[in-house]
Amino acid sequence: MGDGSDHADIARFLRCDEGRDYLASLAAKLEGRRVASVEWTNEVDHVGLLLHLEDGGCFVAALTFLDVGAIRCRFEAALDREYYRDYPDRRPA
Repeated sequence: MGDGSDHADIARFLRCDEGRDYLASLAAKLEGRRVASVEWTNEVDHVGLLLHLEDGGCFVAALTFLDVGAIRCRFEAALDREYYRDYPDRRPA
C-alpha cells in the first residue's frame, strides 16, 4: 500500500518529460507486436509475467495484484491446502 507521497511521486513521474519518455519507450516495445505465449515465473515476492513475442522478443512485467501479499489474501484456503500437500505430517489433528 502506498501513501499520499507515493501517489504524488507517481503523478510527477507520469507528467515529467523523463517519465513520459521512459513509458513511451516501454510502449514502443509492445505496440504493433503480437504475443506468441505467456510464461509465469516465481520472482520470490511476486508472480512475474513474461510475454514471448512473435518476433522473438520478450517483455517482462510485474503486476501488483500478483504480489505475495495479495495472493495470500485472495487464495488463503488454496495455499493452506497446498502447504499440507507438501507437509502432510504438519496437518492439525
